[in-house]
Amino acid sequence: MAIEKMKRLKLVAVKSERESLLKELMLLGCVQISEPELHSPDAEEAEIFTKETAGLSEFRADYERLLSGIELLNKYVPEKTGLFSPKPEVSRQSVLDESSLKEYIELAKSLDDADDKIKRLAVEESRIKGLIETLEPWVSLEVPLELSETKTCVLMPGVVPSTVDLKTLKAELAADESESQIFEVSSDRDIHYLLLVAMKENQAKVLEIVRRFGFAPSSVSNMKGTAKENISDLKKKLSALETDRKALTSQIEAAASSRYELKLSADRMLTKAGQAENAERLLCTESTINFEGWIPAREEKKLYPVLSRFNCAWETSEPTEEDIEYVPVKLQNNAVTQPFSILTEMYSLPAYNGIDPNPFLFTFFPMFFGIMLADLGYGLLLFLGGFMYKKKAKLKGSQANVAVLLMICGIATAIFGALSGSFFGDAIPQVAKMYGAEIEIPSLINPLADPMTVLIGALILGFIQLIVGTALNGYMLIRDGQWMDAVFDVGSLWLLFLGLALGVMGATWYVAYAGVAMIVLTQGRSSPTIGGKIGGGLFSLYSIASGWFGDVLSYCRLMALMLAGAVIAQVFNTLGTMTGNIVAFLLLFIVGHLLNLGLNIIGSFVHSLRLQYLEFFGKFYREGGKPYQPLTIKTNYVNIIKED
Repeated sequence: MAIEKMKRLKLVAVKSERESLLKELMLLGCVQISEPELHSPDAEEAEIFTKETAGLSEFRADYERLLSGIELLNKYVPEKTGLFSPKPEVSRQSVLDESSLKEYIELAKSLDDADDKIKRLAVEESRIKGLIETLEPWVSLEVPLELSETKTCVLMPGVVPSTVDLKTLKAELAADESESQIFEVSSDRDIHYLLLVAMKENQAKVLEIVRRFGFAPSSVSNMKGTAKENISDLKKKLSALETDRKALTSQIEAAASSRYELKLSADRMLTKAGQAENAERLLCTESTINFEGWIPAREEKKLYPVLSRFNCAWETSEPTEEDIEYVPVKLQNNAVTQPFSILTEMYSLPAYNGIDPNPFLFTFFPMFFGIMLADLGYGLLLFLGGFMYKKKAKLKGSQANVAVLLMICGIATAIFGALSGSFFGDAIPQVAKMYGAEIEIPSLINPLADPMTVLIGALILGFIQLIVGTALNGYMLIRDGQWMDAVFDVGSLWLLFLGLALGVMGATWYVAYAGVAMIVLTQGRSSPTIGGKIGGGLFSLYSIASGWFGDVLSYCRLMALMLAGAVIAQVFNTLGTMTGNIVAFLLLFIVGHLLNLGLNIIGSFVHSLRLQYLEFFGKFYREGGKPYQPLTIKTNYVNIIKED
């Protein structure tokens, strides 16, 4: 339950063995290859060392193509899986087998091509449907649409708004141009579709008259044949497009039988891309490869049998003070504390010279979560949900951590629910009351009847966590040889709190006075002047008073959320019993408690996390660690079988 000790690895190997060496290191799974740190190489070094490409961009493109193929299958042929369906398990050698990789990359490409064609067909179908919709109002017009004139006349299809009175339009046209005529082809709610016939010599004057009524030529005049003939041809094209689209869709659906192979190929390509990414970090000469990296100290013994099979030279060394900010961080935890790594990583990994907070999160986070949710029924649901999810889905890695974290929080919730006598709120007494019985659930804590006790308990727990935080800060200072800082910064604080406790109990206030004096005299010690030292000390005393007061008060949220959940649960139970019907009660019970559980899980998680990140971590945490990312087999769709 600490930060893994790392060692720097330097290696020089024969260039011809690069691929084999990287593969063996990948199977070993504990070496992180770092980016070259030749910040300012001189001309001689620049001529000797080069970085070579290993096809990373092509591998990433193939990986994205495989992912796209999988997504297309999920789109056209959704996979039917159970809620807790586990990932398939394969051997490491199966993931590294590239014999069929090219075949499934081509399959994924064909799926992409088919989907692109389907999209183009959809665009064409949309265009044709638009044309049909445009032509339908003209279907009764038996005049060819391309016929725009005869020897003496012009013919012009056009439209006017439906608000135009056609009788008035025809009358005005007849009065000025009796030889011209308007024919109504069809009308809908918005538009009148018309055919204008006029003598050629009067065309300009006729258009001037009809434009006063909003007449506009129609685009259908650009087509040939009648509207009916055009619609018939377009529908045939639409049918042909539909046939092509169905054929392409069937082609994609037929590939569903290869879904598993595509997923396995995606994991193979992801692993291959990871290997290429590390290969491109190597510095090369004409005949050698060179790299620096990191390996956990306890894994170092595994390295020798592997490297001894290659023509290479290597050395390992302890990181120096200058290396601290570059050393990757790996948290060494057991099965109980490991799930809390996801909470630490959400904030930031500790610096290499920091401290692993997971054992302390294991104590405080579930406790605060359980206090805020505090219901035996809810706790059992969380535990069973996490247990079933982990067992049925055979989870590994971060997903398994989430399930175990849910189980731990469920246990804490059930414990505090039992202490407060809450089982889905007051469901048992309320149901008994419906049938004329009186049942009282025994409890050690009653947040509704005695909220002040809960509040005091929350503040005490908060103060204890903050004291633990300062103790961790003192431990790190002593570990790093900063004894005086530990005495002045942590010892003075503890002396003050001890003095306050003794004073409140009526023993003596002199210890508190000594703590105040120690803070004032030591906290400004970095200032070069006496006035600055005293001023810095007084300011630190004020900061401690205001900061600690605010931090401790933050733990009031434990009581607030505990009360909120209990009240909401009681309200829904009361509403259910008011119906006097057990069926109606169960309906309100299920809906209400699901809503209460969902809201309070989110609230309990967020607020408990806030207390860790802001109040607790603020007392000791050194953040900014770089994650340990060794060269290893990476998979998203399958789990690797552990091999002896």
